[in-house]
Amino acid sequence: MKKVAILANGGDVSGFNAVIRGIVKTAENHNIKCYGVIEGYKGLLENNYIELDSYTNASGILYKGGSIIGSSTNANVFNYKVVENRKNRI
Repeated sequence: MKKVAILANGGDVSGFNAVIRGIVKTAENHNIKCYGVIEGYKGLLENNYIELDSYTNASGILYKGGSIIGSSTNANVFNYKVVENRKNRI
């Protein structure tokens, strides 16, 4: 099964719920699972996500303000500490 992740970083994104809904419905028509990354890159780095589908959490979101998955204005991926896995180190 193919998968796609949706995220927004850099602040509020106008109309993003409509975009999320469109992506989810199109993906479902092509047998692709959708995941929403919570709070942008911060959620990506912390592995914080939810599965999205048009029957539960991506339904009825067109008129909601903000975004159902949020975004982050201060999540600069270059400011996060790099943690190396010493086991696989060459």
